[in-house]
Parts: sequence; C-alpha cells; structure tokens
Amino acid sequence: SFAVEAAKVLMTATLEPEHMGRTMIIFAGYENKMNEMMQSVDPGMRRRFKATIHFPDWTPQNCLDFVLQLCQRQDITVAEDAQRHILEQLEVLHQRPGWGNASDAKDTFEYIQAALAKRICSPVKAAAQPVPSQQPGVII
Repeated sequence: SFAVEAAKVLMTATLEPEHMGRTMIIFAGYENKMNEMMQSVDPGMRRRFKATIHFPDWTPQNCLDFVLQLCQRQDITVAEDAQRHILEQLEVLHQRPGWGNASDAKDTFEYIQAALAKRICSPVKAAAQPVPSQQPGVII
C-alpha cells in the first residue's frame, strides 16, 4: 500500500547523514494500527523511532465536555437531563469496538444539530410535541 511504501522511504531517510539528528518524523494514529503498520514495514522499524508520545483515549465524560463546548459555540443549550442521556449513550459507545473518541463526540454534536434543525423546521402538531422554549437553540 501507499502508506507502507511511504513509511519505508521515511525509514530509509532516517539513516541518511543529512537527516540524522535533524529530522523529526511523526506518525499519528491509533496505537494498535500504528504497531501493525510498523511491523508490516519492517520488524526493526520501531527501534529507529526513539520516542513515543501516547495520548490516552478520551473518556465518555471528555467527549460530553467536547460536545457541550461545540454546542456552546453554536448557542445551543443542552438541558441537564439531555446531558445525562448523551453521557449514557457515549458510555455505550465506549464499550464497543471501534470507539472513536473525539470522532464519536463530533458525530454526536452533528446529530444534535440535525435533530434541532429538524425540530425547528417541522410543523408543530397540537399536544404531540412539547412547547418549544422561548430561547432559540435551547433543547428542552
């Protein structure tokens, strides 16, 4: 694949005199995928990279905090019971394979935006929907 070929070129470049001690190469990705990539390029590749910075996965609470920040930037207020529901759903996602951390949080925010837009644009049926808040962008 292209990624493997690119990694081989970078690995070779680390041995060239003009790059030794002067060039920084950063690989970023999920830890298990990065390990697979390095192993597929060359079993000795890891020893050429002396330092590893590991960023821990976000917790569901970290993701909720991020969602709320995104909402705040768009003047969307999320009620406390809605926040609890979002956190519960993020906790379910956290237990599943493929937990996407910030990606899942961003998807959640986009879902909130879409749901709010749909709610604002849909005709109100008498007694079928709660009375909308007097404040625009407030989820009740």
